Amino acid sequence: MNLLRLFLFLVLALAAAQTHAEQGPCSASWKKAQSVKLKKLNSSLRIEKSFKKRQTSQCRARNGKARQACLSLSAKQQKKINSLKIKIANRKALLAECVKPSPTASASATPQPTPTATATATPTPLTANTVSQWGVSWEFDKAYQIGQFANGDYWVVPPSSQEAVTIVSMSPAFAGGLNGWQVNPLPGANHGLDIRVQGWKSDLVPALPYAAHAGDSIVKTISLPGTCVTVDTRCLRTAAVLTVLSEPPPGGGAAYFRPPFSGSQNPLIPIS
Repeated sequence: MNLLRLFLFLVLALAAAQTHAEQGPCSASWKKAQSVKLKKLNSSLRIEKSFKKRQTSQCRARNGKARQACLSLSAKQQKKINSLKIKIANRKALLAECVKPSPTASASATPQPTPTATATATPTPLTANTVSQWGVSWEFDKAYQIGQFANGDYWVVPPSSQEAVTIVSMSPAFAGGLNGWQVNPLPGANHGLDIRVQGWKSDLVPALPYAAHAGDSIVKTISLPGTCVTVDTRCLRTAAVLTVLSEPPPGGGAAYFRPPFSGSQNPLIPIS
């Protein structure tokens, strides 16, 4: 009976190992599944881009509050597009890893040829002329390379160390001391975030367009309507941070927390 149990255990173990080999990463079935997912993502991206194009055309034909509402929906649509582009780039990177040759065991002591570098597919850098998060949108003068940190906050990189990322508008717009924004705010110091909060200084809100350089953290807020208690944060609904880097972070930033937004030091902190 013990021998029968042992035999059945070995059969099940071999079957499980074979299934893992057939369905694990880089197996034929795994690559087929990833290709199907990639095809669906590309199809979704085409649909979202087509919808965004029609939406942009509609926004141009509107005025006042209707135009503002349309632009807000357009910003949300752009966020969906950016998210799909990131997913596509990550999926391509996974498939590209399977292209790399793996070493094989040699049965003899015959010296093997020196391995040569093999070119693998490199995901195309993601670029966009607008990014959106938590209801906040930043619009640039042109498309720049962007990405997201582990917590979902966006980063952007200028074309070179001598150039800047030009921000032409933000949504919701700063007006009447509400929905303010600031670059590299300092703790306990004056601020330009909301006129109702103690320490407000209007000259801390830069004019637009703004040339953002590497090391800048752009903190943009959304104010709550009406009156508020000025000694705490109940004047603000939320805030979002856009970090300007000198170069793209390793792996697109997915393995790093967003750098501190206070001050001018922006160290990359790994999540592990």
